[in-house]
Amino acid sequence: MSKDEEPEKVRENTEVYYSVHDLLRKRRPTPLVRLETFGDVWAKLEFFNPLSRSIKDRVAGYIIENLKTRCSRILDASSGNYGIALSILGRLYGIDIIVLLPRRVEKYVKTILKIVGARYVETDIEINNEDMIKLCRELADKYEACFADQFENDLNPEAHYISTGKELVRQLKTISKVPDVFIAAIGTSGHICGIGRALKEEFPNIKIIGVTCREDEHVPGMKPVKARPRWIDVVDQIIEVGLKDAVRGVVKLARREGLLVGLSSGAVISALETVMNMLGRDLTYVLVFPDDVFKYVDSIERLIEDMDL
Repeated sequence: MSKDEEPEKVRENTEVYYSVHDLLRKRRPTPLVRLETFGDVWAKLEFFNPLSRSIKDRVAGYIIENLKTRCSRILDASSGNYGIALSILGRLYGIDIIVLLPRRVEKYVKTILKIVGARYVETDIEINNEDMIKLCRELADKYEACFADQFENDLNPEAHYISTGKELVRQLKTISKVPDVFIAAIGTSGHICGIGRALKEEFPNIKIIGVTCREDEHVPGMKPVKARPRWIDVVDQIIEVGLKDAVRGVVKLARREGLLVGLSSGAVISALETVMNMLGRDLTYVLVFPDDVFKYVDSIERLIEDMDL
């Protein structure tokens, strides 16, 4: 190799990006890592997404890409990562973003939205449900904004089908793995649907298991079945978990694997144990971890002191 060729080779092999837009386009795929102490279990680490440090960078980016030519203002509801990702991307694209927040929202969400300089509207609606969608439509008219509607807009699962899902298929084929079971949390149900569709196309015998929170409990990033998430036709089975189950999953993964994941990821780990007891531990399992632990430290601290962990 000549000296003239060396700089180009260095540039190809180092993570250098010429803008945040460049970073968003090129920093793919997110890692797929084996959880050795659990068996043949592989987790896709979506907290490697750079803006909201969550899987919601994908859907927010895809929605903005599809709306940016006809919308100078976008409105949507969110209880966390999606609203953060949408607000940051709005800044990057010069689009005005308005986020409606349910009453039960973690304190960090408002803080980060303030840091970003986003506009948000606090509501008395308990969770993001049909009442919230109705209010979004009303306020979108009032503010002359496009309602992105992550809960009903098919761009949500489509984003995960063409990005997260296809990525995961390529990663699994690279290591010659044929997954038996895919487990993911259900919030809007966008990522379990999009990824599940991509996996079933390539691995038709795979079993898709969704993880929801119990009706009387609140786990950030998750919904109970009664909230009627739209895109669960791909799901073969649903496992319900509680907030303490999610915390136990977070703690177990941290102590056994050294990964610091968020509460919906902890819920997935809790469900994994249940599913392994039903289906066996000699199968190949694939999980998605939507975000990391750091946004939820205050919530976990209040619980962990009473749980003797």
